Amino acid sequence: MYHHILRCALVMSLALFPVSFRGAEKVEADSDGKTFDSIEAALDGASGEVKLTLGEGDFSLPAVVPAGVTSLDIEGMGGSKVVFPASGNVEAADVAVAMSNVTFSKSTGANNGFKGAASETFTNVKFVDGAFYPMSTDVTIDGCEFTVNPSVTSTDDLSKYALRFQYRGAIGEPTLVKAVVRNTVFNTHMGTAVTAYNSASDITFDNCLFMNKYEGDALKDAQSAIAYAGATPDGEFPHTLTMINCGQSGFLGHYLSDSKLWACKTGQMTKVTIDGVEQTQPIVRDGNNYRLYTASALGLVATAVNDGFWKDGKLTVETWRGATLSLESDIDMAGVEFTPIGMMMWNPSKAFCGTFDGKNHTISNLTASDNTPNYASAGLFGALIGKCLNLTLKDVEINSTHYAGGIAGYVDNETGSLIDNCKVIGGTITTATEQIDGGWDNGDKAGGILGYGCINSDKVTNCHVEDVTIKGYRHCGSIVGYANTIANVTGNTALNVTLVWDNTHDYKNFGTTIGKNIFGEIVGNGTADSSNTATGVTLPTE
Repeated sequence: MYHHILRCALVMSLALFPVSFRGAEKVEADSDGKTFDSIEAALDGASGEVKLTLGEGDFSLPAVVPAGVTSLDIEGMGGSKVVFPASGNVEAADVAVAMSNVTFSKSTGANNGFKGAASETFTNVKFVDGAFYPMSTDVTIDGCEFTVNPSVTSTDDLSKYALRFQYRGAIGEPTLVKAVVRNTVFNTHMGTAVTAYNSASDITFDNCLFMNKYEGDALKDAQSAIAYAGATPDGEFPHTLTMINCGQSGFLGHYLSDSKLWACKTGQMTKVTIDGVEQTQPIVRDGNNYRLYTASALGLVATAVNDGFWKDGKLTVETWRGATLSLESDIDMAGVEFTPIGMMMWNPSKAFCGTFDGKNHTISNLTASDNTPNYASAGLFGALIGKCLNLTLKDVEINSTHYAGGIAGYVDNETGSLIDNCKVIGGTITTATEQIDGGWDNGDKAGGILGYGCINSDKVTNCHVEDVTIKGYRHCGSIVGYANTIANVTGNTALNVTLVWDNTHDYKNFGTTIGKNIFGEIVGNGTADSSNTATGVTLPTE
């Protein structure tokens, strides 16, 4: 005898309620077979290992899985959709939850997961609406697809994420021990697909694809596919990430990680391995303190100042004002393309305004250049309105058509900027004349440490330049090319520095007068006080 469309069938581990069915209709049930109209009804009075088989239609999860249930396996037979209860989470204390061959939808709540579950396994599940929140200590996701609700239009809406491992302590859940995500596609329309904030996680992504499909810019928050925050490698929230054969499209790259696949927005990852290669996190952030570890970190700092980056849906220029950036290791820049940090010397909104502490580390083989017409400024910093301390540059190649210095090309705005205890050892610093409005100009203000600056309270102190060749047309000095206040250049030393006059285009007609306030052993536009010393400095005579 035929009956109504099958909504849910229940099989207990003790085989108390076996059922036989074909397609979506019950055909012939065994004498003890049962069918139910809802998942909640099927679980009423259940215990032990429970398997539910769903027919076509929408099924709501109950707010609580009965205490006697040890495992809950939900399988769809086609056209099955499972929806979280309106309350959000499902209380599933110590239950091993498994789900397969269904569409899985969240409710309107921000948190949707199986609270207290012993494990969660999802196979061939289509997650829709975003913000799925695993809450067990053992999660497996295989052959699934996540699609974030395209109706979300706010970067503050947690539903913009597809998968969240975060804030677990706030909901009284144990720290995530392990998650494995295989053969899974993430479709987002605004940005980050996976987040792991203020929790602990060991997550592996194997053969996964992350796609950001949002085409507009106004709400784009798409720096990386996976974002971490609050990471503490030796503390409460360690994070380990392994990625194997994963790809992405539509992501911009995060300004701290230099990766489109992952980013650690605050704190430091325990370990990140991509296709068998262990990664070094370029920049580690702790509040307004940033620790730099790699050559790419310097490029990221420069990009943030010069071009900006996408942050919370907005293109943001970062001047690092109020921040301290500390160099945590020696860095070799050989073969690395680098743009000076802060290239718009006439625009304070695009200058480095923080504190850069080298911590007595060395940056080797830095090549930096700028040929912006009439405003070129090159060095590690093009435009500096802040501090650079305790840093050594070795074997530099600096080229500009105006301001050039090993540490900075240009310091201005009378802000109390300081370059202290810095060294430039080996290399060349060159400023070349250029045509401006049909005539020759510039090619001036080059120094081993600073090209132009020392206005009012800006200072260059306790620095050292050695074995460097400085070439330009006028105002070139071993320490500072042009110091507006020469008295602010103190305690510096120069050793074996060669100053070369480039008179290819002698637009000022200096002739043989170049020695007068044009080149100097310490400062190019005058005589520095006796606290500075110069040994073996060669000045041009013609």
